[in-house]
Amino acid sequence: MKLLTDDKFALLTGQANAFIAIQTALVEASEDMTAEDITSETVIEALQGSVLQGALTETKTQLTKTEKLLAEQELALKTANDRIAELEAEMDELELIPAKKPATITPKSDGGDPDTIAEFADKNQGDTFAILERAKKEGLI
Repeated sequence: MKLLTDDKFALLTGQANAFIAIQTALVEASEDMTAEDITSETVIEALQGSVLQGALTETKTQLTKTEKLLAEQELALKTANDRIAELEAEMDELELIPAKKPATITPKSDGGDPDTIAEFADKNQGDTFAILERAKKEGLI
C-alpha cells in the first residue's frame, strides 16, 4: 500500500532536491555553516538580508547624491544671500548721497537768434525775405 501517489512523490522529491541544492550552495559560500545549520528559516533570512542589504545600499547611494545636491544648493543660496547683502549696502550708501537738482528742459535756440519775430523784423526792416523766412521757421506762416 502506497501512502503517496506517484505525482505527489515526484513533487516532494523535486522540492527536496531544490532545497538540497540551495543548502549546498550556502554551505559552499559560508565558511562557518554546516548543512545541519541551514533550515528553511535561515534561507529566508539570508534572502531577506540580501534584499534588505541591496535596498540599504541603494538608499545610501541616493542619500549621498541628495547630500551633494543639497550642499550645492546651500552654496548657491549663500552666494545669492551675499549678493543681496552687497546690493542692500550699496542702496544704503546711495540713499545717503544727496540727490542732484533735476535737470530742466530748455528749448534749443535756432542759430543764436533768441529775439522774437517782432524784434527780428525791427532789426531787418528792409529785408522782407529774411523776415518771411523767420516767420516760416517759427511756424507763423
